[in-house]
Amino acid sequence: MDPKKRPDSETARPSAITKLFEQIEHAISVTIGAILIFATLLVLSSTAAQMWSSIREWPETGRVFEMVDKLLFVLMLVEILHTVRASITSMHLAVEPFLIVGLIATVRRILVVTLQSSGMATDDHPAPPFDHSMIELSILALLTLVLMSSIYISRRSQAITHAAVAE
Repeated sequence: MDPKKRPDSETARPSAITKLFEQIEHAISVTIGAILIFATLLVLSSTAAQMWSSIREWPETGRVFEMVDKLLFVLMLVEILHTVRASITSMHLAVEPFLIVGLIATVRRILVVTLQSSGMATDDHPAPPFDHSMIELSILALLTLVLMSSIYISRRSQAITHAAVAE
């Protein structure tokens, strides 16, 4: 339909209700971002304290794996925070950051399962039977490939879209 021939209702400015919903959505996104920052700082400070404790008890290496697990969790929170910030500024929800968070979570779980199956079980994570670990690792490997392929396809389609717009 030609924009000049549109009825007034289609070209009218957003209503007060629409603006109110946008403001509420923006406020909720900012609140979620603030909570994510707080949670990230808590986990990061806990990891730093654990690292200091591990340095004092140097020969024990079991805590190093827990620290890596927590740092990957922090990385996931930071990526989610990036997604929230991007959606606040652009008012558009992107798919790729969620795929990256899924990839980080998958790698994190692969590390945990590998450590558990290698006999590095902790009180929080008892070692599962070996065959269960192998099945889970196989599924996680497949999921990793799917997520990597999805990220590639997402980036590729964005590049094609940008090239088409530039022409």
